[in-house]
Amino acid sequence: MRILYRLWKWLLRPKALGAGANREELSPSNPSSISEARLLDFLANTTDGVSFYDQDFGLTHYATNLKSIHSRPLVAGVALWEIYPNVDTELIEKFVRVLRGGTPINVNLQRSLGEAPRSAVVFGAANGIGIIESREREQGGRGSPEEQERMMLLHQATHDALTGLQNRRRFSENLQQALSVVDEPNATALLQIDLDGFKAVNDTLGHGTGDTLLQLAAGRIRDTLQDGELAYRLAGDEFAVIQSRTGQPAEAERLAGALIEAFKTPFMINDIPVFVGASIGIAFGPGHATEGEQLMKAADIALYAAKRDGRGCARIFNRSMQLLLEQRENLRRSLRMALDRNELYLEYQPLIRAPASV
Repeated sequence: MRILYRLWKWLLRPKALGAGANREELSPSNPSSISEARLLDFLANTTDGVSFYDQDFGLTHYATNLKSIHSRPLVAGVALWEIYPNVDTELIEKFVRVLRGGTPINVNLQRSLGEAPRSAVVFGAANGIGIIESREREQGGRGSPEEQERMMLLHQATHDALTGLQNRRRFSENLQQALSVVDEPNATALLQIDLDGFKAVNDTLGHGTGDTLLQLAAGRIRDTLQDGELAYRLAGDEFAVIQSRTGQPAEAERLAGALIEAFKTPFMINDIPVFVGASIGIAFGPGHATEGEQLMKAADIALYAAKRDGRGCARIFNRSMQLLLEQRENLRRSLRMALDRNELYLEYQPLIRAPASV
């Protein structure tokens, strides 16, 4: 279990520099390179068969012991299916679901065709997936009790218990990492999603129905996503999608439109049609912000504008939105302070209509 908790630390926190990272280029003054060094140290010393892959399923990092037990050489960038030749289209589809925020899965992998399969846990990692191999070859599909516990703990640490989407902790880590590796001003799109009418459902149909609605809503969001798009549940009825695709802002607008359209169909819960919509705020990094927290603020402001403009729509952040919001907040604060200080008073200005002859 000590190894497992060390693994947690490296899997959930590192900001990987990508394939071909060079230990000699790591700088103690660079937090991301320190995390990279820790990851490399762990992979060099662990006895577990651990490997990491990017969103295209190219190898980025692997435990040193894998180099000696795989039948083919391991080099950065080699495709996952070249390492495990039994990976077919069906398995790739499962890996894609994990990549997009799905629950970790247990699969059987073969390092060479003809050998007995090994059980492995496949889980979402920062901008990719990770694989932990069993140390023993197994014929069954469920894996060892240790692996079952490992899969459960990894899921609890990184995913929302109700919806199965990745949680706020993973969202913050992935958003900051996405911002740290892009060059184009609109390379990373953040879509903040808020369910319109959710509170009324909770108040009238109960929290149980509300929870079911959140689960179904998460499923619709997940089903709408394409490659390079990951969904998260932040809190309550607040969701987010990090989109890393070319062709911005058109791609973000396309996704927002698809999400809004998906919520136009009512949810059937206990034979009752439940209607909720989706309002969406969009911000782009690093153009609108270079830090995750600031980009979230920009997307929140755009979301506020979408709700102000009638709900069920999407708005892209611009600086005038922030200025208007700040002006309104300053006015609200000033009026509140004026009331407390008795600084408001009434003036009467009579309106007199003079005779037409004058």
